Parts: sequence; structure tokens; C-alpha cells
Amino acid sequence: RPATALAQAALSRRRAASTLRDRRERLLEGAPGARVLLRGHALWNFSSNGYLGLSTHPRVVAALGEEAARTGTSSTASRLVGGNLAVMAELEEALARLKGKEQALVFSSGYAANLGVLAALGVALDEPGLPAPLFVSDELNHASIIDGCRLSGAEVVVYPHADAAAAGAVLARAAAEGRRALVITESRFSMDGDVAPLAALAAACRSTGATLVVDEAHATGVDGAGRGLVHALGLTGDVDVIVGTLGKALGAHGAFVAAEGDVVRWIENAARSFVYSTGLPGPVAAAALAALAVLRDERPDLALRDN
Repeated sequence: RPATALAQAALSRRRAASTLRDRRERLLEGAPGARVLLRGHALWNFSSNGYLGLSTHPRVVAALGEEAARTGTSSTASRLVGGNLAVMAELEEALARLKGKEQALVFSSGYAANLGVLAALGVALDEPGLPAPLFVSDELNHASIIDGCRLSGAEVVVYPHADAAAAGAVLARAAAEGRRALVITESRFSMDGDVAPLAALAAACRSTGATLVVDEAHATGVDGAGRGLVHALGLTGDVDVIVGTLGKALGAHGAFVAAEGDVVRWIENAARSFVYSTGLPGPVAAAALAALAVLRDERPDLALRDN
């Protein structure tokens, strides 16, 4: 059949380039913690994003089980249709406090969050009668950011990694042309662990009236006493929108966006990856909430820093 033939040809090209992967090759026996059991061998796990070991923390695991007994294993519908669990509302309030913003909104995954947030902001920035908005993106941003920019309907300019001067020059030209602009960057980058020049980017956005969006997926739980790099640098008031994840250092699943109330309300209504997705299950929300409590009470980020 045509689809099978096309897939086989594409697989052959990947195989020849040694870029073909198989999800079944690494069947773990037990939890994906710092040590894993793979085919009978105990190995150190340096591929995990669970930087603090919270996915197996007793308080986190217990919270998940207790909430499952109360609310079951699925939210069963989009939250705008089927209703909002109390534990989800509590989690969103806690995340807003963590990031120093008025409100937070939880998505089903980090990928869905970046797709939805950037697409929704593209619509908001696209005012009739004005040139198409401009999204200015770091060249090493995650694939979810790249795809979110593509879905936004904006023109996308990619600037050299961590080059605030280059990003600022693009913003200055956009301002001179009367174009609305948005800068999107990770704070701590996923592959190299380096950090973005957030203070310089914030200054460039302030001087040109651009919107600044920062993805804190790999800084949440790690930097700034767990509150992220934006907080650590004292830039909470300068960053318009913060995206974070629950499935890395916090040891749960899902993701969130934090911003001022009207921004979150717009995203809640315009982000298709939120509106048309089944909400995060209550037990997962409870696990994330417990992870935030452990982060506050036990400060596992300090042990990570020492290591």
C-alpha cells in the first residue's frame, strides 16, 4: 500500500544515516531514577530530566494514590467542558505563586503548552491593518517552540544562540516598521545546560515594546530555589509569559503557563492544544502539588547544586 511503501523508504533513509531509533530498545525494569535496570544491568541514568528524584519521592507517590482514590484516573474531558477538579485549581494557584504571576494554566504536556501558548499569542498580536507580527526565536530553542512559532501565523526570525544584540537589532527594525514583536527563548537550555541572556533580552523588549516569553522547562525546580532562572535574576516583572513543565524536575507530568490574568484567560480560550485536549488527571495534579511542597520543605535543589 502507498503509505507502507513511503514509510519503508523513509525508514531506509534513516537507517542508512544511523538516525533510526526504536522505543522498544530500552525496556526499563523499575522506575527511571538515577539508577536503572536495563536487560539485567544496573546503570547510571544520565538521560533523565528528573533532576531532583521527585518522581519516586514517598510524599509525591502517596499524593498520587490518594487523589486516584478520590477522583479516579482520568479527567475524562476537556476542562472547559467537563469541569475543573479542585486539586487542579489548587495546583494552578501554587504555580502562579511559584512564578510570581497572577494566574497559571496547566496543559497536558510541555509540547502542548508551547504549541498552544505561541499560537494563541500570534493571534492576539495579529491586529487587522498592521503588518504580520514577528516572532524572534533563539536558534537552539526546543522543537515545541519551533513548531509553536510555525503555528502562530507570525513571521519568524531566528537569531544566533544567546545573542541578545542580534535579537535586539531585529526588534529595533520591527519597532521602526510598526510591527508587533515577541521574543521566545528557553532560560536554561536543555541540551547544553547554558543560560539565555535574559536581562539583556528583557531590556531590548522594554525599549521596543516587544513581548517576552521564557520557557523555564529546565530551570523550574533547579534555579532560584526552584522558582526558576527568571526569579533568580529578579526579572519576574520583565517577563510577560513564563512556560514551565511538571514532568522534569517536579517529577510529575504536564506543563503550565504563568502570566497576568488577562493573558492566561486569553490563552485558556485560544490555545487549541488546551481547549481540545482532555485535562490532566487529578492524581497527576496531586503529585505535582506534592512535589512543589517537597521542593519548598526539603530543598532538594541544594543537593543537586552540591553534586
